[in-house]
Amino acid sequence: MQSPLFIVEHLLCNHQEPGQEKRKRPVQKTAFIHFDGAESDTGDREQYDDADKALLHYAFDHYAYWKSYLGLPHPRLEQPGAFSENISTRGITERDLCIGDILQAGKAVIQVTQGREACGTMNRRFNHPEMNLEMHSTHR
Repeated sequence: MQSPLFIVEHLLCNHQEPGQEKRKRPVQKTAFIHFDGAESDTGDREQYDDADKALLHYAFDHYAYWKSYLGLPHPRLEQPGAFSENISTRGITERDLCIGDILQAGKAVIQVTQGREACGTMNRRFNHPEMNLEMHSTHR
């Protein structure tokens, strides 16, 4: 039996409990990937105007680096979704993917269209003024 090249740890969708901040959470059973986003069988849905930005992949492999970089435990880094990703993987990072690459996750066929553009949201989310710059300079 052939080993997988990478493992999709989680497919995540936005979810919002009444009175709480919107957060990504792993889909528990069935997920649907559309041209404009993702949807869980519980009704959690993400939808975007630009199909080239409908899903965001982020390697869970990088989480250990961020824990070390921040120098203290951070609750957001205990589970996937901290970087707004919809697809969290182990075993495949930016070093392995190129624009135009095509991946299959279940029945979904997904094409890489662009690299991540980290913005000031990452600085606020992690309470660190240069988080987005570190993401760019380390290519994570």
